[in-house]
Amino acid sequence: MSQKPNNQIPKIDSSVSIEQLQKQLINQGKQNEQNFPMAMMAGFVAALVGAIIWAVVTYFTDYQIGFMAIGIGFLVGITINKIGKSTEIHFGLAGAVLSLFGCLFGNLLTSAIYISNIESIGIIDILMQLDFSIITEIMIETFSPMDLLFYGLAVYYGFRYAIASEQVDETKESTEQPPVQS
Repeated sequence: MSQKPNNQIPKIDSSVSIEQLQKQLINQGKQNEQNFPMAMMAGFVAALVGAIIWAVVTYFTDYQIGFMAIGIGFLVGITINKIGKSTEIHFGLAGAVLSLFGCLFGNLLTSAIYISNIESIGIIDILMQLDFSIITEIMIETFSPMDLLFYGLAVYYGFRYAIASEQVDETKESTEQPPVQS
């Protein structure tokens, strides 16, 4: 279900300059293009892709690279921004939450790959057998205090890059001087 565009015409204030009115109309147009449901779906897919990349890299290098978390945050944030054409804070919050999900799932998936190789069971079969208590046990067992730093960075980048920075600033006054009539 997509959001209905907000086709309201801004109220014109006689004290508002033409430049400020143009900026308001540009920002209103950007808000009308936003699509939160599509941004959420795309962000979720980006988090899954990031988690898979994290798990594969960790498995093959036999080393958990914390910067992968930053990559997930960046990937999720940029995806939400581009697909959702986001300009509002709830897009940033979605980027933060989905980035954290991607990191946690990446760690869980890494553990599933190791268990799969030890037990000679398919990864999908292992994931299907997991319940909340097993997931919690795996996450506690594999947790490192350094994870908090990288999870925090992932959350920050997921939030930061999910919100478009292209919004026109309406608060700045125009530096151009009107022409002087003689």
